[in-house]
Amino acid sequence: MQRLVDAFRARMNDNVAESAARIRAAKLPFYEGLTDAQLSATLARAFEAAAADVERGEPHMLLQRMREIAIVRSQSGVAVMDVVTGLNLGFQAVSDDFAALWPDDLELRLGWEQARAKIAYAGAAMLADTYLEAREAVVRAQSEALVRLSLRVLPLYPGWWCCRCSASSGPSARSRSPRRCWRRWPTTRRPMR
Repeated sequence: MQRLVDAFRARMNDNVAESAARIRAAKLPFYEGLTDAQLSATLARAFEAAAADVERGEPHMLLQRMREIAIVRSQSGVAVMDVVTGLNLGFQAVSDDFAALWPDDLELRLGWEQARAKIAYAGAAMLADTYLEAREAVVRAQSEALVRLSLRVLPLYPGWWCCRCSASSGPSARSRSPRRCWRRWPTTRRPMR
């Protein structure tokens, strides 16, 4: 296993460069907005996390990285599939690199593919879960804002309306707070909207 970690780390810079080229060629919408330096730095951090997980034997660092990515990307509306595709292109670059450099070392290549399967699956699952949680929070906040704005005047029942009123709840002027007022509109007049 140490041989795999050493090979992964030794080829990391070349694999980062190859992954960046593949991602540029795929024209993924999120990565299109990054400069070459930003893309290389992002990939280098992901590869460092993957190297730590390969050494550890189980996914941990990449999961934390995927959680951070999902929170930031969900706020900007990036599709999860773009990030997962970028992850897959990077890992495929390592697989192709190992196949080209060590075609007869099946133990090394199988070790990488097993580690890749664990890391990629857990990373994609973490990314999707965190992304959905973060998007739900954004949608919930937008929904609450919409409800606050629309609750100023709402029809409750034909002839009955709910509107927001500001009034003092006591003798002092500083105790003003918004409250709900229920009002019955006369049936002969229609309320103004």
